[in-house]
Amino acid sequence: MSRILKSIKKTLLDNQISDKIKKDIFSKKVLSVPESKPDERDWLHERVKFTSPELKEFSRRDLTPKVLDQGSIGSCVGHSGRVLLSSSELFQVEESSPMWIYKKGKEHDIFAGEDYSGTTIRGAARAVQKEGCCFERFWPYVADESSLPKEGASEDAASKKIKSYRVIPASQINQIKGLLINQPLWYAFRVREAFYSVRSDGMIDTEKYLNSESVGGHAVAMIGWKYIGAKLYWEFQNSWGTWFGDDGYFYMQHSLFASHILGGIGPMYLEIQLKEPEPEPEPEPEPEPEPEPEPEPEPEPEPEPEPEPEPEPEPEPEPEPEPEPEPEPEPKNRKSNAFKVIVAAIIGGFLFLLSEIWG
Repeated sequence: MSRILKSIKKTLLDNQISDKIKKDIFSKKVLSVPESKPDERDWLHERVKFTSPELKEFSRRDLTPKVLDQGSIGSCVGHSGRVLLSSSELFQVEESSPMWIYKKGKEHDIFAGEDYSGTTIRGAARAVQKEGCCFERFWPYVADESSLPKEGASEDAASKKIKSYRVIPASQINQIKGLLINQPLWYAFRVREAFYSVRSDGMIDTEKYLNSESVGGHAVAMIGWKYIGAKLYWEFQNSWGTWFGDDGYFYMQHSLFASHILGGIGPMYLEIQLKEPEPEPEPEPEPEPEPEPEPEPEPEPEPEPEPEPEPEPEPEPEPEPEPEPEPEPEPKNRKSNAFKVIVAAIIGGFLFLLSEIWG
């Protein structure tokens, strides 16, 4: 079915009458990216290396937000910047505000004041690095330069800052491809009249483009590439609605891409990994109030001196014990005394016997 619709669309849009109608419609778009000199500080340093996949064709169409129409103001930088930020996980949940990117870009670009239409992609990149970017609901898009953000937009943006931005020289084709695998790139270029009548397949006719008049500067999101024969074409998402080119997308040959860069030497990439908000310093704890001094306790009354104990009466001296009688000394030799008694008794008996005999 899509092939049939594309065939009908091609028949209706790729003819002289439709080219004139497209030119009348799209020439009213404000091309407001001003000329600015390249800044060497933006260049990608050679020490940063990217691998390039050997792919003949790659597109981020299914990975980017839908094509929008910027309307009657020069907010192409905001709309293309919105596509770049969409590669962050945070902005896939809720879209970034193209109006914030556009209006803040004016505050950070090299031009004085803000009373003009348009800005540079470098100014917008610096704004998103310094101030971040709020969600769409904090600054909904309306094609009105006097539009103002809602309350809380600045606080919301401050939590979503990019880390840095760089420019890749257009000659570094492999590095550009390697980056496109991971995220869209930012591209500002000189628009010529032939751009208004791009065919329904989105292919810019290089010769016709170079032979037309220059009409201003424009910013778009670079999202892929493809080869037609041996020629390399880069793919871009525009912000002029889905009736422009191939459903809002277009292709530019590498030689044309490299020769019409505006304000730089190649496309810009944002280091999308969002900065985590720096934690606010913890407030110093309030000094604890010094405790009120406790009242000194009243001195306890000195205890009355205890009366000295009355001296105990000296005990009466115990009577000295009577000396025990000394035991009689035992005879020195009881055996000798008994012997004498026996002898005396024998003698006495003998004498008694004699007296009886003689008596």
